[in-house]
Amino acid sequence: GITCNPVQGAMYAFPRVHLPRKAIDKARELGVEPDFFYAKQLLEETGICIVPGSGFAQYPETYHFRTTIL
Repeated sequence: GITCNPVQGAMYAFPRVHLPRKAIDKARELGVEPDFFYAKQLLEETGICIVPGSGFAQYPETYHFRTTIL
């Protein structure tokens, strides 16, 4: 459910998350962007912190997150 272009010369990657319709609907029901919902669930369930891509502009109905590659 995740795809990503090769990272070239930067320390950030912007993987695309292919979310199920049920997750998108739940996020909208809660009044948040679906990628924010994904990022929050990931943090709460695993302790992994990512930044939702909706803060960086994205095509409609696509969802991303930013992660740091060090």
